[in-house]
Amino acid sequence: MGWDGYRVRVLHQRRPGQLEWSVSSVQTTCRILVGYPVLGPKVHIHNGRFYMFATFAKSAHTRPRGVAVLVPDDATGPFEPWSDGPVTPIGQPCVDGTLHVDADGNPWLIYGRGAEGTPRGEAGISDGEMYALRLSPDLKSPVAEPILLFRASSASWSVPMRFPDGGEPPEELNLAKDPRFTDGPFVVQAPGTPLRMLWSSHGKNGYTLGVATSASGLITGPWVQHDETLWGRQRRPRDDPPHNKRAGLPRLPHPQ
Repeated sequence: MGWDGYRVRVLHQRRPGQLEWSVSSVQTTCRILVGYPVLGPKVHIHNGRFYMFATFAKSAHTRPRGVAVLVPDDATGPFEPWSDGPVTPIGQPCVDGTLHVDADGNPWLIYGRGAEGTPRGEAGISDGEMYALRLSPDLKSPVAEPILLFRASSASWSVPMRFPDGGEPPEELNLAKDPRFTDGPFVVQAPGTPLRMLWSSHGKNGYTLGVATSASGLITGPWVQHDETLWGRQRRPRDDPPHNKRAGLPRLPHPQ
């Protein structure tokens, strides 16, 4: 199994804040067990080594989705299993894990628990949740219980996802009715700036990317949601985020 990846090389800076770059395609490979679909891979460098955090699920829907860790010898793979299965709670559907290392050097897995239910069990939660899970120094296992950071409804722009008539989701997902979901977290902090998290949910016009800021400066929060979104279909009527080489990201808004 593999994913398409990209190498980006900055060519020159035309003027402050405006860069020109070239992009070339590479393919990243991953060796996994047959029957385990993979979603949302994210690759980080930690202590001089590449680590991939990917969401795995059994194709037979006998186990909820969970986030596992893989490692390669090179950024292009192949990536081999590193953790012994998911590092997230086995009985809960968990998706889109990403790595954050705090100021003390402690690694944390940030992940979402969304609308998906357990296979042939309880329905998913109706208000998606975002969690932080402290990991061991080698990133192979958790060392504490997950900490709830926030729920999707804490963002003013997040709305329930309603399916049109005849467009019901697959029954095996066991979704909650009209759920709000939490997807794709990514933690960012430039020198001298607050700790922020980019994350996604359903907005009034579809898939939307929002911003939250940690009031304490710690990964445990509390997290303050920005009312203004970073990206959504109301800003660009295409299905994909802006990726033209001359397109710039909007400035991160301040919380209201």
